[in-house]
Amino acid sequence: MDLASALQSNPYFSAGAGLYGVGVAMVLARGGYRMGLDVMKRFYLTTIEMTNKDPSYVWLLDWMSQSHKVGFQQMSVQSSAVIRCNEKSTSSFQLTPSPGRHFFFYNGRFILVNRKRFTDRGTDILETMELTTMGRSRDTMMQLLEEAMEYSTSKEADKTVIYFNAGNQWTRFHSTRKKRPMESVILGGTKKERLVQDVKHFLARGDEYHNLGIPYRRGYLLYGPPGCGKSSFIYALAGEVEMAICVLNLSNKYLTDDSLPQLLGSAPEPSIILIEDVDHAFTQHSRISFSGLLNAIDGVAAQEGRILFMTTNHHDRLDPALIRPGRVDVQEEITHATAGQVVDMFGRFFVDDAQHASQFAAALSQHQVSLAKLQGYLFVRRDNVEAALNDVDQLISDTAMPAPEIY
Repeated sequence: MDLASALQSNPYFSAGAGLYGVGVAMVLARGGYRMGLDVMKRFYLTTIEMTNKDPSYVWLLDWMSQSHKVGFQQMSVQSSAVIRCNEKSTSSFQLTPSPGRHFFFYNGRFILVNRKRFTDRGTDILETMELTTMGRSRDTMMQLLEEAMEYSTSKEADKTVIYFNAGNQWTRFHSTRKKRPMESVILGGTKKERLVQDVKHFLARGDEYHNLGIPYRRGYLLYGPPGCGKSSFIYALAGEVEMAICVLNLSNKYLTDDSLPQLLGSAPEPSIILIEDVDHAFTQHSRISFSGLLNAIDGVAAQEGRILFMTTNHHDRLDPALIRPGRVDVQEEITHATAGQVVDMFGRFFVDDAQHASQFAAALSQHQVSLAKLQGYLFVRRDNVEAALNDVDQLISDTAMPAPEIY
């Protein structure tokens, strides 16, 4: 008996060879299956991928949450609520597909949705979404994206979108805010008109900056007592020039000198970068150095086309290096209400009453009153001009209290 016959007749060897053969066959089958899937994906499927850092991600979630063409059974909830002092509240809910696999039909085409969520470094959450359909044409996907964009942007045509930095990325507030009319902002003299004109001039002159070799970015500093309209002007300005607002929190513990330029560079376009109370921007939790902030504002890697607004109640506390030209190009003091502002504010609540407006302004001529205090005082008396005139001593006595910023 030769060796081959001996091995073949050995039951242990035969069983092992059989198992080995089965194993090889399974490996080959698995490899063939994967190869077949890859070939099918490459030639017969169209897939698009987006992350939550891209505007299209928000557009699609918004569209899928409202469209009658889509229905999901596993959903995530995004809630927004307003709780008032009388303990009554108003709430709204938006249902979006939860992380995982879903499907729907769009214009007769099967669309597979795969939403994934990853957590990195504590507060940084990265989400991706893949949409897959049969066929090699991109037309269906482009049509879906365009419909989602039109739906989402049309809802926000009269709203201002606000972002804040959660870790090293921008996160959008779930609820948008209605645009504030610029005429509702009352600043002394021609300050409002000058600032608006300067911003619009900057936005329209990008080619001139590039042709002259001047960095295409603009910085503004609004300073003055609290409650005088600094933040409210920026909010109204964003609506006027149709831009979002990105509120930058430098005390976020996950933000570093290295990641700050990347964060500014990834700001949604078009948007205004806002640093409020910049004199208090650095806290014990901050990992941003002062030099890191300066480099992010106007260093080599600084974002082109950027508009930066900073506010402070204490101009004298700011380091000259922070507000030198090139970093801050325009500085504007926003003061307590002038006589003209008092008259204008009075006229918002009592139209065509110039006599009483002058009388009211004269009563406050020797006192410093913030617009926030003035607005709150007149609002609660908007139906009684006599009360507005007779209670002026109460307004004067209240000016010793700090005023909140108005919006």
